[in-house]
Amino acid sequence: MKMNYFIDSDIFIIDLRYKRDKKYSQNLRFLHSFPENEISGFTSIFNLL
Repeated sequence: MKMNYFIDSDIFIIDLRYKRDKKYSQNLRFLHSFPENEISGFTSIFNLL
């Protein structure tokens, strides 16, 4: 069964700005799992702005 997640702004901010964050590698693994079709996700319009 495919998992569906709400992705909040902290995930995108860590990926773009905080490469030395202690959660960066876990965050990167999470983001890279989308193209592999393991999970699907969505975010709010506020994160896109």
